Amino acid sequence: MLIGEPVILGDADQRPQTCISTLAVRHLAVGGGPITRLNDLRAPMTDVLKIFATQLAELQQYKARYGRIDAPGPVGRVLEDVSDTSSDTGSDTEQE
Repeated sequence: MLIGEPVILGDADQRPQTCISTLAVRHLAVGGGPITRLNDLRAPMTDVLKIFATQLAELQQYKARYGRIDAPGPVGRVLEDVSDTSSDTGSDTEQE
C-alpha cells in the first residue's frame, strides 16, 4: 500500500466491533458486575437471547399489572416532553 492510497475497509475491520458488542450483550445478560474471567461470559448465544426474552416477558407482566414505568433522570423527562405535545402552542421565541 502506498501513502495516500485509499484504504478499503472490509469485514476484517468490523470483527473487533462485533466481538466487543457480543461480549457487552453477554455481560448484560449475566447481570453486569465484575467479571474475573472471560469464560464467565461463555454460553450459546441462544441461551443469552432467552435471558433477554424472559426479562422482556417479565417486564410486560409488570406493566400489565402496575402500569408504565417512569424512567429516572433526564431520559424520562425527554420522553415525557416528546409525548406531551398537546399543550404546546408554538415557539416562545419571536420571529421577524
